[in-house]
Amino acid sequence: MLVTDENRALVLTALYNAATPSGPWVQEHDFKPMTIEEAERLLENYKTQDYFDYVNRRPLKVLLGRKGESVIVDFRLYDRDNGPGAGYAACKGLEVD
Repeated sequence: MLVTDENRALVLTALYNAATPSGPWVQEHDFKPMTIEEAERLLENYKTQDYFDYVNRRPLKVLLGRKGESVIVDFRLYDRDNGPGAGYAACKGLEVD
């Protein structure tokens, strides 16, 4: 799947909301869904970051690229932690032409 500036926040939101929280601390955290606005702020605040490992205790493990870059996202590590085909299923319909 191609990630560009056009769909980067949508992809981050979809992957975050579909990810399964993990770790010994999961019972201590309120897991609210991420909004598009929150994803945009996160991407803006981490301008130099293009790889998202864990976000609020949810394993993403995806390279989404930086602003101005287009990347093909590799869902293998996301799927390893969230189930086979989870990355594609979360992002289905978010492709750009």
